[in-house]
Amino acid sequence: MQGESFACREYNRCYRAGLVMSDSGENLLSGVRYVAFISPHPDDVELCCGILIKRLLERGVVVRYVCVTDGAPTAEILITTPRPARPNYDREAYKNVRRAETNVALEVLGVSPSEVTFLDYPDLDAAGYIPNLVAEFRKLLPTVDAVFCCPFEGGHPDHDVCRFALAVASASTKYEGAVFEYASYNNLGYQVFSDPIPRSFTLVANDHERGLQQLVAVAFVSQEDEPQQFMVDRQLFRLANPVFSSGFYQAYRETPYYERFAYSGAKVMTRINGYLEEMVLTPEELR
Repeated sequence: MQGESFACREYNRCYRAGLVMSDSGENLLSGVRYVAFISPHPDDVELCCGILIKRLLERGVVVRYVCVTDGAPTAEILITTPRPARPNYDREAYKNVRRAETNVALEVLGVSPSEVTFLDYPDLDAAGYIPNLVAEFRKLLPTVDAVFCCPFEGGHPDHDVCRFALAVASASTKYEGAVFEYASYNNLGYQVFSDPIPRSFTLVANDHERGLQQLVAVAFVSQEDEPQQFMVDRQLFRLANPVFSSGFYQAYRETPYYERFAYSGAKVMTRINGYLEEMVLTPEELR
């Protein structure tokens, strides 16, 4: 690369230093005015990033929330998973419930409705819309100083597709802001990164923030006990490597966690590799 962006310099500095950010994380987020949070489903960002969102809003930062899927798989998709649709499954009704729950959780955190975007792709099928997601993220990135997304680590097929699409969009627009990842879930459990590098930083909630996170978790009634698996007293983040490497996204290093409830990781890999083959910009041009 000819020269390094601010994000790349900061990433390399933190990587070399093994930096663990302070409880506030302000050494990498100071000065930002607009921050986007990409949520593959209606609950990911709220459960994994609520503490940080509240702190950013209190500092006057504009928080933009993008929900990629509607949280409601089609019956056709569910047939391909270990959890087929119930006989009385009403996708439209379930979608509306999940939208309402999300709006409640975002209101608890204080996110402005004018900064909320629902892309409404079907749950479990983000892989079928990679070009659309890349285009959406390419439009989003110039409007923010930093963006948060889930990591690519086999936790959920939609998580991995979102992270891949963001990586392509970031590289192809030569985005100079900072890209962060938030810990969600994977083979190791909830809210932990599967790879210890780069080092993560932890935000520890105060009493008020802990109470807000409890209210956020309660908002997602339709998810039954799933929200209770997420911590309300701390959340983990890390600065992502801003350099695009197609090889990182072309194969899983271990069996994806999501094969327990979704479908084979080969389906996601086929879609990603198909996109890379047809991509107008080659990986070399993206670096």
